[in-house]
Amino acid sequence: MLILKLKYIKNILIVITFIPILLVFFFNRFLMLDLLMVENDFNKNAELLVMLEGGGLNFSPTKERALKVLELYKKKQTKVLVCSHQDLKSEIVAFLIDRWVKENDLIKTEYIYGDENGTYNTVEIARFLNENNAYQAIRIVTSPYHEFRVNIILDDVLQKTAVNRELVIGFSHINKSDIYDTNTERYAGMILHEIAGIIFYLVSNYK
Repeated sequence: MLILKLKYIKNILIVITFIPILLVFFFNRFLMLDLLMVENDFNKNAELLVMLEGGGLNFSPTKERALKVLELYKKKQTKVLVCSHQDLKSEIVAFLIDRWVKENDLIKTEYIYGDENGTYNTVEIARFLNENNAYQAIRIVTSPYHEFRVNIILDDVLQKTAVNRELVIGFSHINKSDIYDTNTERYAGMILHEIAGIIFYLVSNYK
């Protein structure tokens, strides 16, 4: 009986593993990305822009996110928090300053963005918001495929941090992200990485 149960569990795991793969290769790319983007009900002027790094500036996700920050900043100057690995932050900050972001609008934090944890360092955002009551309307800038995972983790971390004020958090979509046009292998790798990250986080934090 136990062997039968283990066999069923194995089959279920195989199905769960292959469903995302089948979706990535056979589901319409635009619809897939639409599923991974977070719907916004954001009608306030942002008091804070949060940019999430996706590698060095020569890596297209980071470049497109930095350009989106510049686009939003030019429309309305506001504070900018760059969440990045320490060895990449200086070049991103220099890029923004060279393109007219005022240095005193760039927020410096004591918190060190972990070198191995990537998206899980959204805890930096939660910690910053918990310590700075001045910000209530926040726009997060990241790539379309990344929004859903960031939203899940940030929502969980904010609840655990117990921020005791109302926050309005929205995502600024990058409508011309290169994920829409990149080759199939790179697209599949990035989407499967996100799906795996979502599943891993939900399983690891399930209570």
